[in-house]
Amino acid sequence: SLKQNYLIQKELSNEAFYTLQNTINTAISEMENALFDTDSKRRQVQNNRAIFDIAKEAYDSDIIRAKSGMLDRSEFLTNQNSYYTLQSQFFTSQINELISAVTLFKAFGGDLYFPTDSISFDENDAKMNTITESNTANISN
Repeated sequence: SLKQNYLIQKELSNEAFYTLQNTINTAISEMENALFDTDSKRRQVQNNRAIFDIAKEAYDSDIIRAKSGMLDRSEFLTNQNSYYTLQSQFFTSQINELISAVTLFKAFGGDLYFPTDSISFDENDAKMNTITESNTANISN
């Protein structure tokens, strides 16, 4: 009876150890995945920003060309639609970057410090929509 209790306790101890080991391995795996995802989303934002900056320059050029009559309305609206699509993709990538930062925060147990310059969103991006809407209104007038 004493020997059986000893064996049962030994097996329970082994089971607890393996459960703990599995939990630790899962947590480490979640941290690695969150770090990879955060880095991937950061690169995606950088790439989308570069594409969006080029599209912004082209769109500004299209506004000038449309005002001077060098670009017909149909082509301008097609280009404007492309610009808005790229703008939407850029903003979506920023949201995804923030979501990955929250996931990383959770993976590290919720006690992680992010410097304020680690997220690539800036207030100029928030003003972008207002600027483009006013430019569109000027062309249609």
